[in-house]
Amino acid sequence: MKLNSKRTFYVGLAFMSISAFWQVYDGIIPLILKYTFGIGDTWSGAVMALDNVLALFMLPLFGVLSDRTHTRIGRRMPFILAGTAGAVMCLVLIPLANQLKSLPLFFVGLGLVLICMATYRSPAVALMPDVTPKPLRSQGNAIINLMGAVGGIIMLAAVKFLVPAGDNPNYFPVFLCTAALMAVCVMLLFVKIKEPACVAQMEKESSEAGYDPADQDGADAPGEGEKMDPAVFRSLVLILASVVLWFMGYNAVTTHFSKYARESWGMAGGNYAMVLMVAQAGAILTYIPVGMIAARVGRKRTIQIGCLLLEHLLSAHSEKGTLPKNGAVVKSLVSTQLADAIAARYGVTMIDVLTGFRFISEQIDRFARTGEKTFLFGFEESYGFLAGGYSRDKDAILSAVLAAEMCVSYAERGMTLYDGLQSLYRTYGYYKERVASYTLEGKAGMERIAAAMQSLRSDPIRSLAGLGVLFCEDYTVGVRTGADGASEPLLLPKTNLIRLLLDGGAWVVVRPSGTEPKLKLYIGGRGESEAAVDDQLGALYAEIDARLKAVLFAE
Repeated sequence: MKLNSKRTFYVGLAFMSISAFWQVYDGIIPLILKYTFGIGDTWSGAVMALDNVLALFMLPLFGVLSDRTHTRIGRRMPFILAGTAGAVMCLVLIPLANQLKSLPLFFVGLGLVLICMATYRSPAVALMPDVTPKPLRSQGNAIINLMGAVGGIIMLAAVKFLVPAGDNPNYFPVFLCTAALMAVCVMLLFVKIKEPACVAQMEKESSEAGYDPADQDGADAPGEGEKMDPAVFRSLVLILASVVLWFMGYNAVTTHFSKYARESWGMAGGNYAMVLMVAQAGAILTYIPVGMIAARVGRKRTIQIGCLLLEHLLSAHSEKGTLPKNGAVVKSLVSTQLADAIAARYGVTMIDVLTGFRFISEQIDRFARTGEKTFLFGFEESYGFLAGGYSRDKDAILSAVLAAEMCVSYAERGMTLYDGLQSLYRTYGYYKERVASYTLEGKAGMERIAAAMQSLRSDPIRSLAGLGVLFCEDYTVGVRTGADGASEPLLLPKTNLIRLLLDGGAWVVVRPSGTEPKLKLYIGGRGESEAAVDDQLGALYAEIDARLKAVLFAE
């Protein structure tokens, strides 16, 4: 399954038009309020909040209305076309009111524009998932967000060159430019995207890949009459609160930046836009390189960096005498057992969780409530580190500072990071990991993946490559079974995953992918030398690979 980039580009034009409008709105409207009508900062802030107040009522309303709408041109398209047309026509009222210095006309024009924008914001955002198969929506979202940023840059450039300096500049050119861009974007969208046909194509692609087209991201939500798990509810509340606070800060900056630049920096007219343009262009230019760097770093190096950071952090605490007696480290269970060995050396508890940083965050919250552990460090193989409980998500800034500190520490000892890694291996043994996946398209493929998982449960593996299975963890039922047959409950959320813990620190994890028609295989090994662990991984892979393929690709 591959993302239709061309289709996503045209769908993203609606988002580009929205972003273009808000870039002008956030910058120009505060200037008009203060310097044309003499409205103070407090009341100006209240006016700038009107769009958010309207959004509270209108976005859900038009989202629901578009869900229930069925026309020849689709569900979302009528709202996108009508909202854009209304906004384009009403936009001219704002610069006209500014020239006439008519406050009533200004508020009428502003109100009409905001209502029109609210009409099509929800349908425009909903269009992308409507025409994009679920596993590809993250990629699609990245593209439309990039297009939104490009739309913002275009309008910032327009503001820079079209808004002259002066006490009461003529804003007609920049608003006409905004209206023209919005109209062109939406007309291209309408011409190139036939919504009903694109939705039908999405459903076909999803069905062929073994996905239910009706399956939405909320499919696992509690059914009618069911209660949400308290921990999930608490996490939801915190996430929503963080979103609210983020937007409060963001809007506070963006809606006052043009006034700040004029009064504090003497940047009259549209010159303030230059600063925002540089910042936004810098962000856009980093999207692709950052993605390339992440791909180059890869899972293996991420795990190695995590172990180096963990050793540095724990050793520093130990030397200073600040290592808590109840210290804990949290990592994803498909990362590495090297971290377990490091934690054990310093008397720190290691806790394994499912992949996803939210599971690490849940442990931090639990420690904060109960006081049973002191969180020291958390990481997962998907590019994420966190030192200390200051955040509830990956913290790139703090991790970068910690990494710089680690580099200095090694440099003072005449060592490189590679030397540090080799020192870890000499101390704890050589640990390596290997990842493989099996792709099986369509409904039949999904059935074979399910059969492979069932075979591991009905006929448990007792040994692999001469290594006995100490524990078999089945997260579907939440049970850990030892070699002696004794079992105990697992404390992690239930999911379709099996983990085998073997003699000598080796391990195997098998799970279906949650986003692709794949069965994922993770293998970890330990040896006294690099060659020894390579041989072990090869033997483990050969045996488990043969077993899985016998089910997955059986004639």
